Amino acid sequence: MSNLAANTKSNVFYKARCAAVKCNDSLSSRESAADIMSIDRGETVPD
Repeated sequence: MSNLAANTKSNVFYKARCAAVKCNDSLSSRESAADIMSIDRGETVPD
């Protein structure tokens, strides 16, 4: 994981997801974590 930006490594949400993946492999990506938690991934819909 050496290609992460410094601000990503210090992000509290990134740290929480890294800790959670130890218990649930489905949380290994932001996409799958968003699906599991039923939250919007921030995608925009064209007009």
